[in-house]
Amino acid sequence: MLLFRSIYSNLYSVQVMSIPFSITTKVLPPGAGHGQIRYYARTRMRGTVSLETLGERMSQRSTLSTTDIQAVLYGLTEMIPEILEEGYGIELGGLGRLRISVGSEGHLKPGEVSARSIRKPRIVFKPGKPLRQRLKVLKFTKR
Repeated sequence: MLLFRSIYSNLYSVQVMSIPFSITTKVLPPGAGHGQIRYYARTRMRGTVSLETLGERMSQRSTLSTTDIQAVLYGLTEMIPEILEEGYGIELGGLGRLRISVGSEGHLKPGEVSARSIRKPRIVFKPGKPLRQRLKVLKFTKR
């Protein structure tokens, strides 16, 4: 049986790098402070980790090779859209859940509602409890 060293096993002893943030300004619209300027923190990501890099990092925590893990990850990227298109939600353990959500035009009568009423389909991700707990220990550094 393959065992990964879980990143969720001991949440508060994990060394957490700080996430950089910068300050951005917004001018408030009429009615909400009309022209006043507000300052907000905005995260600045360091970049993006590719599927290949993710596979390499995961292989360091398991008995599987990088190639084996990358094959599974690529398979997952093909499988997820298929399962969502079948109308199922996807449970990804402590990572969270994926599901399809849509907006719809409102109608006065139930008989007027049809597939044409649906607009803005999107994929909704709901983080699992372990991932939400990790958010509590994040650190931020002003850039």
